[in-house]
Amino acid sequence: RHGERFGGQRALTPARNEPLARIRDAAAMPRKRGSIGEEVGVKVHELFAYLHVKDAAKAIEFYTTVLGATEKFRLTEPGGDRIGHAELDFGCTTLMLADEFPEYGIKGPTGYGGTTVTIHLHVDDADAVIKRAAEAGATVEREPSDQLYGERSGVFRDPFGHRWNIGHSIEEVSPEEMQRRWDTTTTGQ
Repeated sequence: RHGERFGGQRALTPARNEPLARIRDAAAMPRKRGSIGEEVGVKVHELFAYLHVKDAAKAIEFYTTVLGATEKFRLTEPGGDRIGHAELDFGCTTLMLADEFPEYGIKGPTGYGGTTVTIHLHVDDADAVIKRAAEAGATVEREPSDQLYGERSGVFRDPFGHRWNIGHSIEEVSPEEMQRRWDTTTTGQ
């Protein structure tokens, strides 16, 4: 279900752009697990987000308390406090994270002045999660509201600089209906 709904976002690609239309059409084709990328000689098994943060121990506490993740394990730097690698179980996926290691060019969003990535997390109650995040020190960038793609969602930036879009499904919406709603929203008609 999730893949069908979010696969529909490809409908936002203009059909008149032939190379992009071919990519969109190929991406919309049903595939068996693990077959993505095989056309170019890559067999993808899983995709993990790997976050770098200033103070990974506090980030782990935030993600477990606010987002309900479970810490699987952490590896700490010998003779130091920095976490070189940790994994959090979100039930449906694993999030990897580590402290900043600026001596190797590894910095979190605060070390670069921001992030270009948004992590989208589906939950049972987006409003409650965003409220809990704000109470734990996150900055709410967009309060939860009903979206044209059939989701109620909002956005916060966690205390470590990462941006999270938290949502839950409120209705099933076809890609065509999403496009119609998007067109109406962007053109004002």
